[in-house]
Amino acid sequence: MSLLDKILKRDTAVATSAIPDDIYKSVHVMRDDLNKIEGKPSETAAASSVPAVDEHPNHPFLSTGSAAATPVASPPPQATTPSKKSPVVWKKFLVPGLIGLALIIVGVGIFFYFRTSAPLENLPLPEVPVSEEPAPEVSSESLSPVAFPFSLDKPNYLVLDPESDMATPEGIVAKLKETGMAVKEARPSKPVEFLLRDGNNNPIAFSRFSYLMRLGIKEEVLALFGEPFSIYFVPQGEEIRMTLALEVKDKESLESSLKQEEEKIPGWFDPLLYKAEGISVPATVSFRSGTYGALATRFAIIDEPRQYSFDYAFLEGWWIFGTSKDSFRATIDTLIQGGAKREEK
Repeated sequence: MSLLDKILKRDTAVATSAIPDDIYKSVHVMRDDLNKIEGKPSETAAASSVPAVDEHPNHPFLSTGSAAATPVASPPPQATTPSKKSPVVWKKFLVPGLIGLALIIVGVGIFFYFRTSAPLENLPLPEVPVSEEPAPEVSSESLSPVAFPFSLDKPNYLVLDPESDMATPEGIVAKLKETGMAVKEARPSKPVEFLLRDGNNNPIAFSRFSYLMRLGIKEEVLALFGEPFSIYFVPQGEEIRMTLALEVKDKESLESSLKQEEEKIPGWFDPLLYKAEGISVPATVSFRSGTYGALATRFAIIDEPRQYSFDYAFLEGWWIFGTSKDSFRATIDTLIQGGAKREEK
């Protein structure tokens, strides 16, 4: 074998051992051209079928080891950055959290308030020296409710001294109006009855009262009345009306006389019932018949706008009259029910 052949064969062996098969097969060398001229097979193809011996195992480039034989270091794991929380997640807990915090603060405040506020019964009381003196006794009279200033079940007494300077029509009316205002302030539930007494506590007869008041009753009619009489103060809304009950001696004679003088009757009692109230009484009035229950009545209108009239009736030996229908009927009810007790003559 010639020197050239040796060199080429050596180079072919080196190349075959140093270059992988899949790459070596694609390499075309000069020897392949010579073998082709001489009609010999290609040595690179034959060399590729011979297993290669790795003559340089530690050489980074000349080593014939496969790529799979050398372990390849995997790339270092990359540190994962935690993703930011979505703003919707923490906002969802913001409002409930604030409410819970507020409730906790309020609860703590209430707890400390009641904790620090001592109840009154637990507060220390100052020591008071005990007195040996007995406590004053409270009378039952001081504990009783304020008594009604007038009696509703029996007559009250009104003193009128006929010998005094006040025993005039004006003085007597002023005294009666003063009493009526006191009754009004007491707000009674029914008529309040009064009997007149003089300075010596003696009953004043109706004839004497008529003389002091200068009533225009004729003597023959006045003689048909007895001495006892009562004055009633009757509540009517915001007013106090006055009614009278006169004892009758002879009912039939009195009825006959009153029928003859009926149109003048309101004028007889004008100084007592109407004049002080500013009511003008006509010289003559017309009476009409009426009833109250089973009782026959007579009435005449005196001042319709102010609801003043003259109503009268006979009841068990008494002649009753008043200045309005309501006060007149209330007086009759009181007499029928026995609420007013009058002295016998």
